[in-house]
Amino acid sequence: MRAPDSLKYMPQLDALRALAVLAVMVHHFLPVDRFLPVDYITLGLLAVRLFFVLSGFLITGILLSYRSEERGTALRRFYLRRILRIFPIYYLTLFIALALQVRPIQQGAFWHLTYLSNYVAVSHPEWMGPASHFWTLAVEEQFYFVWPFIMLFVPRKYLTRTIVSTIALAVLFRAFVLFVLSTSIDAAGLFTFATLDSLGGGALLALFHYDERLRPRLQRLMRLFLISGLLIVTLTTGMYVFKHGYRILHTLLCLGVSLLFVVLIEKTARGFTGKAKTVMENPAVLYVGKISYGLYVYHNFMLAIVIYLLLKWTAAPDYRLVAILATVTTFAAAIVSWHLIERPIAQLKNRFTFSASQTMPSRHSTERGSAGSISSGERVG
Repeated sequence: MRAPDSLKYMPQLDALRALAVLAVMVHHFLPVDRFLPVDYITLGLLAVRLFFVLSGFLITGILLSYRSEERGTALRRFYLRRILRIFPIYYLTLFIALALQVRPIQQGAFWHLTYLSNYVAVSHPEWMGPASHFWTLAVEEQFYFVWPFIMLFVPRKYLTRTIVSTIALAVLFRAFVLFVLSTSIDAAGLFTFATLDSLGGGALLALFHYDERLRPRLQRLMRLFLISGLLIVTLTTGMYVFKHGYRILHTLLCLGVSLLFVVLIEKTARGFTGKAKTVMENPAVLYVGKISYGLYVYHNFMLAIVIYLLLKWTAAPDYRLVAILATVTTFAAAIVSWHLIERPIAQLKNRFTFSASQTMPSRHSTERGSAGSISSGERVG
């Protein structure tokens, strides 16, 4: 593996977070289903898959850098830092909703509190309510539970085939659910196994990015991913247009999208130049990326509050007014959350080191850059 000092903060990745979380808000706040088919490629699908690929890349990069340490120490440090980053505002939001007796949250409380929302979203979607987007946080927490052990304990020579196997597993899982069980597309998309092509794609990118032996083959891998992704998306689009091969379409679609996002993230990690660099490193854009976790966690709850209050004044609130108020309140909540809760805790978590690695500030920069990336996934709620 490369030396740990190669794990540097990549600011343009924050711009991708900003883009993804804004797509989530547009998807939920505006009637975009008038223009985009709800049963094919939506802003929600694109956002969730971008976040998953980005998460797989950043978290795997961190874990690969931990392989030089004692395994128990690495695991303790990883989990403590993740808990301090993710849990505070997630549980704060849930506890406030429970205190206010929000019925759907009460009904699904056990599932939300234990990060199993993706399972209840399939069996009892009515229990999701304003937490309908929490299924992705559940997926990612379940990913955290297992992935560190794989990345830290699997012998180096088997890492590539292990990650490739996880990507294949996602496709096989969706095929099994759709062709053998013949159940709904939700069941084929919400469970953690179904997301491993995105998470695994990002992980494979991290492995080739940080392993000096594999890095010379990275651009060839990106060409393969680009061509494969374009072919798959073209194929699934044809199936959708001609209304043929529904199960094949939903077995392959997320794989194609994920492969394309791997290529995008690889380019972004290297850094765009020229006018694109100006946009990608605009301070306002980067700030939105930094507070993206809060924007994601709060946005559906702010939408529910806005609609609840407006319904006291009118039977049919104008969707434009709803969107404006929901956006303003979401940003207000996320900004306050970032400065009063998340950033202070982020500074606190950087004190928790269990080895001599505390002399490697660049690693902390990487984790600072990845904060919120896994937690900002989205699904159409």
